[in-house]
Amino acid sequence: KSHDPSDSWTYCVTIYLEMEVAMSLSWTEDLKIGLETIDREHKDIFEEFDRLYALMRSGGGHDFYKMVLNFLVEYISAHLKNEEAFMASINYDDLDNHKEKHDFFKDKVIETEAKHRVSKISNHDLIELNLMLQSWLRNHILKEDVKIVAFIEKNKIEIKNNALPK
Repeated sequence: KSHDPSDSWTYCVTIYLEMEVAMSLSWTEDLKIGLETIDREHKDIFEEFDRLYALMRSGGGHDFYKMVLNFLVEYISAHLKNEEAFMASINYDDLDNHKEKHDFFKDKVIETEAKHRVSKISNHDLIELNLMLQSWLRNHILKEDVKIVAFIEKNKIEIKNNALPK
């Protein structure tokens, strides 16, 4: 395919999408860990990623960028706290390692949000945010969080009333 290099945004996104670096990731029921609050929060981040991906494909990602960052700031303060409290309540044996991964993601989100409070959002920034979210979904939720389910099943832990520990 030939591209008009004078239209840098279209060119950049087209090349990015053609390389299949960004793929849509969708929430599926098999990703549930069995706790309604955490499952809903996981579903929410998948939906934000899908929305960002769709808007990037249609050229509207810049408009949604700050909304995604605001969502992520709320997500890291509420969801990660909820998930860590839940893991502690079931004596999850990989809690410390899991929290380190959360801390790394928190730092990345905070750094990205701070950078863009004052600077203009570039095409590079949009792709970087997409890749950061994609990485989190693929490498954390799809790999690390499912280990919590395996732990629950292995230890025959019953989750009562779909409630987070107090």
